[in-house]
Amino acid sequence: MQAIVRYIRSHRGQSVVEIALALPFLMLVLAGMCDFGLYMYKTTLANEAARAGARAATLHKTNEDIIAAAKKATPLRFDNNAEPTVKPVPLAEEARTSDSEVTVTVEGQHSLLTKDIAGIFGSGTVTIKGTATMRME
Repeated sequence: MQAIVRYIRSHRGQSVVEIALALPFLMLVLAGMCDFGLYMYKTTLANEAARAGARAATLHKTNEDIIAAAKKATPLRFDNNAEPTVKPVPLAEEARTSDSEVTVTVEGQHSLLTKDIAGIFGSGTVTIKGTATMRME
């Protein structure tokens, strides 16, 4: 029993050093996983908003109605609680005729949780973009 106690006492500092070396790397991996999850979540929401806007456009709605439908379809918010940018194409309502296609794009900027570290390699923000194309009815 004394040998076990002696072994634990003699190796106590080793585990502290190992944790001190491994913990920053593990926290970076965890933050990266959270960043990736948030990116995928917001991309999915942007795609859903674009789909709702494209659906509204196929029903010959105005540009304001398309933008309102896209924003209403999802609780998507970007940096500083900014709403997404919604762009229907073609922009002119007269250009949208039956059997033509309309494309709605929803996009915005998202700051990464690891932006201070990712800022070394880039800006620390990514553009989230969702696009949907549907045929006019």
